[in-house]
Amino acid sequence: MTISYDHAAMVDVTAVDGTDWHLQLSHAGLHLKAGAHYTASFTASADRTMKIVAGVSQAHAPWESDGLSAVIQLDPKQTACNFAFTVTQSDDNARLGFILGGQTGHIVLGDVKLTPGGIIGLTANEDPAQGTVKSPSPQLAADSARSQDWYSFLQQTEENITSA
Repeated sequence: MTISYDHAAMVDVTAVDGTDWHLQLSHAGLHLKAGAHYTASFTASADRTMKIVAGVSQAHAPWESDGLSAVIQLDPKQTACNFAFTVTQSDDNARLGFILGGQTGHIVLGDVKLTPGGIIGLTANEDPAQGTVKSPSPQLAADSARSQDWYSFLQQTEENITSA
């Protein structure tokens, strides 16, 4: 399943009530399977510095996250955003959405896409025994083995520093 919008949405937030999720822009009716990997990508800007939230969640009670909730800092410069994630629970009515009601301003969201994939494991030229595993990219989500290796490396490095 892929969704894609090549046009921009321009939202003028003229009033807020203290509850940011009272103003949302979303696409519901998505069918997601637990354990599947997706990448949400879009461009975003605002007429002033402000924060919004992008997420994939249930479009029904109890409104839980389906694996993605990211706070994005916006400013007048257009920013390309890419978030890879693993679906946490199967859902026949999920939504890709943006929480926009945190503060007033003009927000532009464009090129919104939700595409399968984006999770990476070890590539052909990476070998832990040879010390050739690259640091994880913040734009791509790692599979569980790669994440575990990364956290083990960080723990061993810290233990070596503190015992030196």
